[in-house]
Amino acid sequence: MNKYLILAISTIFTIHSMEYVNHEPQDTFTNLTVLDYDGNEYNARHIAQTAKMVHSDTTGNSLTEITANQKKYAHINNLIFTTPQPDLYDVVTIYNPNILNKKRMIYRLCDMHKHLKLNGELHALIQTQTHYPSIFGAAFLTLYPQIYQSLSSEKQQQIKPKNHPSVISFQSKYFTDEEVKDEIWSGGYDVISSKEIVYEIIMHAAEIKKLLKATILTGIEGCELSEETKKLLYKQFISLVFNQCKRNNEDQVIIPSKATKIHLRNVTGCLRLRLSRLYPYSASFSLDKK
Repeated sequence: MNKYLILAISTIFTIHSMEYVNHEPQDTFTNLTVLDYDGNEYNARHIAQTAKMVHSDTTGNSLTEITANQKKYAHINNLIFTTPQPDLYDVVTIYNPNILNKKRMIYRLCDMHKHLKLNGELHALIQTQTHYPSIFGAAFLTLYPQIYQSLSSEKQQQIKPKNHPSVISFQSKYFTDEEVKDEIWSGGYDVISSKEIVYEIIMHAAEIKKLLKATILTGIEGCELSEETKKLLYKQFISLVFNQCKRNNEDQVIIPSKATKIHLRNVTGCLRLRLSRLYPYSASFSLDKK
């Protein structure tokens, strides 16, 4: 049971209809050609305020979505919704922290080489074990004892003590800071700077409720709970999450989040092969550089 819920919660922000709000001086891209790798219209709109040209990635989007965004932002002459072009971009941005996740980070970094110019830069958010559990994970850990008590005796006996969800089980789905350093180096990048930030994700209330409902129902799938119990657990899960969030006057939910903001340089154009762990890279290579 819990492994499916942990997976669902850890990937809750894979959707594109969220707005990233970073309360610090925004990245500026004056006279630069930028790829919005997230394909997020809100991010692309902000980037276009300073960039020479912005391409917002439409990979996986329907023709209807692409056409709608093209019409919506037709007044922004330097914003184009299109598939990424090879060797074109001075900068790639990834503001969805789930993209550079534990399973896919090295693949994504390699994919960037196809689009970035040599010595081009990557601006990204990444979440590590330092940032977990998230609001969603914490809400589930609070709710879990009630879920467990709702199970039949037979179901309870099937869950081994080591398989009960915990902070550690949530954190294990993410890199440690040391693992991130290794992935970045192996991916062919050098760190220009990095720092911990607090940012906000903004979504419409109905949308986040729908997403959270799907998440909790996925997590308790197979628990043989009554529909009434499922409904009660869903409502409590929503309440626990929303109690940690704010709302604006447009009935949007403001979700506080934490991440490491990394600024990297594409120094090799390809992966770097570490011949031996006996000769690690310089100790000065650190995520704590400012």
